[in-house]
Amino acid sequence: MNLGSTLTHSALRWPNKPALIFEGRRWTYRQWNRWVNQTANAFLAHGIGQGDRVAFLTWNLPEQVTGFYALMKIGAIPVPINYRLAANEIRYIIDDCGAKMLVFEESLRAPVMAIRDQLSVQKLIYVGDTPGPGEIRFDDFVAPGSDREPA
Repeated sequence: MNLGSTLTHSALRWPNKPALIFEGRRWTYRQWNRWVNQTANAFLAHGIGQGDRVAFLTWNLPEQVTGFYALMKIGAIPVPINYRLAANEIRYIIDDCGAKMLVFEESLRAPVMAIRDQLSVQKLIYVGDTPGPGEIRFDDFVAPGSDREPA
């Protein structure tokens, strides 16, 4: 059992109770568990598996906590990065942990762009509406994923 499985159990026990509320948007446990499963299966489809690391440079967003739970469901490791760090400190953390992907948001684009060419990550996942060249919008990354529990 891990933290990801607690969400699965909560979705079975309280499917229609509120699980996540953010800026007027609400997800029940069932809805959120499906989104987490989609995200987990998307990570798997893009080569993220047990023991792999995915770095997050975001504020506290639904996409962040969803990504954390998704990674825990598949045995991967979320690496939250403090948004107050300088670009070279962010790069050090990403390189030191061996992150395969970086999830970041528009308001934190500047430090990512400052180190982009030096990053060893395979993919940049963008939380927002207008990704830059070579970035995958989070919603587009997740959309093809199945909402079934990952194996």
